[in-house]
Amino acid sequence: MTTKITLEAWAAKYWDPAPSIHTLRLWTRNGRIFPWPEKAGRTYYVDPNARYLEKDDPMMGIAARGSKTA
Repeated sequence: MTTKITLEAWAAKYWDPAPSIHTLRLWTRNGRIFPWPEKAGRTYYVDPNARYLEKDDPMMGIAARGSKTA
């Protein structure tokens, strides 16, 4: 099992300056971070190697199809 880090720590690792928490939560809700962050209470935790998906990223379609499984 991979240790997860907070969404804010993940953003600080890849962006300077990091996007606001509001933007990061929006990206999470829209499936723009893959693998998807997990929510525990009011905090999102993400795999340290997760990546941001651009709209034209081929993974965006795969991620969207996988998010609605029963």
